[in-house]
Amino acid sequence: NEFGEICLSCGQCTMVCPTCNCYNVVDIFDVTNETIGRRDRYWDSCMFVDYSLVAGGHNFRGSRADRLRLWYGHKLKTFGRIYGRPGCVGCGRCVEICPVEINVLTVSDALITKEVSKK
Repeated sequence: NEFGEICLSCGQCTMVCPTCNCYNVVDIFDVTNETIGRRDRYWDSCMFVDYSLVAGGHNFRGSRADRLRLWYGHKLKTFGRIYGRPGCVGCGRCVEICPVEINVLTVSDALITKEVSKK
């Protein structure tokens, strides 16, 4: 929550991260001809407020803290569980680009400390 309060949700960290791969799919269609249309997939950021917006206007990751939790959880926990190593390669691009100077090492240390204290 502490980092969520200062995060701008600008998505710069995700745009420079070499392991980020979030995307969105948009269907483009012609209302006058139902046989014409295409499906476009474009790079998106899980840090953007609309990324988790679903039908009915519900956003299940509405707060910046929720989006940060998703990003760091994915990088540091989910990647490790699936691939046997974290998704953060330690390049520091996210630290360098962040306009409010959120540091992946500081956040990961805080998360590890919190995880250990739960046990």
